[in-house]
Amino acid sequence: MDSDASKPSYHRVVAAVLCEAGQVLLCHRRQDLRWYPDVWDLPGGHVDDGETAAAALARELDEELGIHVPPPDWPPVLEAELAEDTHITVWAFGEWDGNVTNCAPEEHDELGWFGAAELQALDLADPAIAELCLGVLSDG
Repeated sequence: MDSDASKPSYHRVVAAVLCEAGQVLLCHRRQDLRWYPDVWDLPGGHVDDGETAAAALARELDEELGIHVPPPDWPPVLEAELAEDTHITVWAFGEWDGNVTNCAPEEHDELGWFGAAELQALDLADPAIAELCLGVLSDG
C-alpha cells in the first residue's frame, strides 16, 4: 500500500458512474454542505478503515441510493489523486438491483439522469466529471 495512505489525513474516495438508457445519474449536493456545496456529483463516498474500495462503493450505493451492486471486480474507469491527500477510484455500472432513490437527503437534495448534451451545462463538483461520464456513455 502507498505510504501516503497510512497518514491520518489521507482520504480514499469511491464513486460510480451509473448508466441507463444513454444517461448517467448525478446527485445534487445540498447547498448547506461544508464540502462541495450546491453542485452535481457522482454517487459515492469515503472508504472506511479496513474496507476495500470496491466494498466501500457497494456500501455507499446501498446507503445513498438504495441499490445493490456486487463489489466491482473489474477495472475502474478512473483512479487518480485528486489532491496530495485524496485518492479516488470510480467504477461504471450498467446494472444494479433495486430502484434508485435518494436515501441520503442530508447529503443530496436532488437526483437526476442526464444525457451527453446536458452534462456540459451542469455546475459539477469537478469539470472532469463531464468528460468521464461522456467517455463511459460513448463506450456503453
